Amino acid sequence: MPRPKGSSDFDRAAVEQIVCDQLAAGKSLRSICRAEGMPTEAAVRKWMIEDEAFGSQSACARELGHESLAEECLEIADDDEMKPDDKRIRIDTRIRLLGKWSQRYADKVLNEHSGPGGGPVKIEVEYL
Repeated sequence: MPRPKGSSDFDRAAVEQIVCDQLAAGKSLRSICRAEGMPTEAAVRKWMIEDEAFGSQSACARELGHESLAEECLEIADDDEMKPDDKRIRIDTRIRLLGKWSQRYADKVLNEHSGPGGGPVKIEVEYL
């Protein structure tokens, strides 16, 4: 009999491995947790916050997943059977998300100037 959503009767180590593998493949946590026998998305997010090792592993897996999404954009672009408008929408959606999720794919570079310890910049003017 399938386990009800939210049940705490999971092989947590196995679930964490599945989550990281699928995040690295570019899947969303939401879609991973919708699968039969998986804990809720909220439960997994809580594990990520409470367990530093799992939080770090899942963050690395997400970065790999960003690479997977970027590669998927190339596959979509090269698909001769897809309509150009469909390609554009699918690629644009992925590119926009990547730009928000990862600095590596962001469109702008932010340059900040700060003084010692991140404080304000001290400006000294010398009159001659």
